[in-house]
Amino acid sequence: MGISFFQMFAQYAPPPPLDSLLARAEIQDAEVDTEARIIRLSLGCPGYIPRRLLEQAGRDLTGLYDVRQVEIHPQFPAADLAKIEAEELTQLFVALDSRAMGILAQCRWTWSGNQLTIGLRANGKAELEACLPEARRYLSGRFGCPVSIAVEANHALEGNALFQEMAQMRQHLAAPA
Repeated sequence: MGISFFQMFAQYAPPPPLDSLLARAEIQDAEVDTEARIIRLSLGCPGYIPRRLLEQAGRDLTGLYDVRQVEIHPQFPAADLAKIEAEELTQLFVALDSRAMGILAQCRWTWSGNQLTIGLRANGKAELEACLPEARRYLSGRFGCPVSIAVEANHALEGNALFQEMAQMRQHLAAPA
């Protein structure tokens, strides 16, 4: 059992909605590196808190407590996995491969249980698939459950569909004009 976030950081008054989200969070573990001036927190959260809000809290606490950095490592309920913001998912992939910014433009994020399907509007499947192991680790670490991720490219044919398309093209080219 941890202590409430505001028991440890009583001087911190975040803006809404961060205030109510952090009010229910518990600090499971805290490490203060006085030499490096870094605070590391393991935070148990009863519901999903977007990464952008946790980063804001880290920046606020950095200034308030005159430290170089505050790292917040949250743990969310597995049931909240599908609540993760598309922006956070995009940032995750861009951090792993900068080409993902263009590849993920206007993509479709679809959840079915613990299965995420990324529907691309164009190509880039191979580039994203190289990021999948790290993306799965990130999501599993935050939500405490296994996560499966599939990438579907809109214009890239694969397997049987590719074979059939190639056969049709050969027939079309071989046909007399």
